[in-house]
Amino acid sequence: MRIRPAVAVAILALAVDCPAAFGQSAPGLTMGPQAAAGFVYQGKPLHPFCVEFPADEDNAENRLADCTHTQAAPRTDARGFLAAEDENQAHAMIRRPFSSYRVLGRKGDRFLIATETSGGGTGIFDSLLWVRLDESAVRMAGSIAGGDRCSGGLDGFTILGGVVEFSEHLTPEDVLALAAVRVEQDSVEYSAMSCFARAHYIYDAAAETLALKSVTLRYELGTPDRDGRAEDREGWTGLFPAQSCFNKVFNEHIEQERATLDRTLLQQFGKEFISRCGSLTTAPHKESSGRLPGPSAFHGSSAR
Repeated sequence: MRIRPAVAVAILALAVDCPAAFGQSAPGLTMGPQAAAGFVYQGKPLHPFCVEFPADEDNAENRLADCTHTQAAPRTDARGFLAAEDENQAHAMIRRPFSSYRVLGRKGDRFLIATETSGGGTGIFDSLLWVRLDESAVRMAGSIAGGDRCSGGLDGFTILGGVVEFSEHLTPEDVLALAAVRVEQDSVEYSAMSCFARAHYIYDAAAETLALKSVTLRYELGTPDRDGRAEDREGWTGLFPAQSCFNKVFNEHIEQERATLDRTLLQQFGKEFISRCGSLTTAPHKESSGRLPGPSAFHGSSAR
C-alpha cells in the first residue's frame, strides 16, 4: 500500500527553509535512543514481528505475547534498524520474509517508528508511523508516509533535534502530482520499479507536521553512463502515452543542472510538461496504482 501526501495544495507549502519554530522541542517529547529505551516488552526491545500491520487497517493491533517470536532472533543492521527474518523457508518466494524497525521519537505511550517489511515476494514496504504501546499490545496510531520501493519507499532517516529528515522515492506520476499536474490514468509510469526522483521531507515530531523540502530528479535504474537521465525502453515506455515526453523534459532538467527542484523549479517542471505533453493532463488525477490518500505534505498536517 502507498501512503501518499495529498497533492492539491502541496506545492503551496513547499519549504526550502523551515520556520524558526519548526522542530522546536515539546514537553514530553524524546528522540533517538532515549525514545527507543521505552519501546520494550519483558525488558527487551519489541520484536520486529510486532510492528507488522495489515496494510488496510488503520487501527490494527498486535498482541505482544503473540508476536514475540523466540526462534527468530532480532539483530541490529547498519542503519540502526532492529530486524528479524522468518525462519520458515516455505514462506520464502524471492526472499525470506522479514520485518524491521527503528524508533525515532516518543510522546508518552506513542512512538514514532520507521519500518521496513517484506512478505517474501518482490515488495519491500517502508513506512513512517506512530504506534501506541501498552503492557499487552502495540497499536497503529497514525500513518505519515510509506510505499513499496520506487513507489513511496523511504530511506535516509536522520534525527535533528525534534525533527526527522527522510527521503521518499518518486515515480513520474508522483513527480507530476507534487508539481500539481493532473494526468490521465496510466499516461506515465507509476510502478514500484520506476525510480525517477526523491522527495526530501522534514517531519516535526513536536507539531506532528510534514513539510516537503525539495525534489531531486535522478533515474536510479539506468546505466552509469546515463548520469541519472531516463531512456525510452522498448516494449515498456510505449505503454504509457506521455512517458516519452516526460523523459525529454526530465532529461533536459538534468542536463541543464536543474535536477534539484525548489518551489520555482518544481512549478516550472510542471509547466514545461503541460506545455509539451499537455494533451493528457486534462483529466483529474486518479490513483491508478491502487494507493490510498495519505496525510498532507505541508505545514499543518497531523498524524494524530
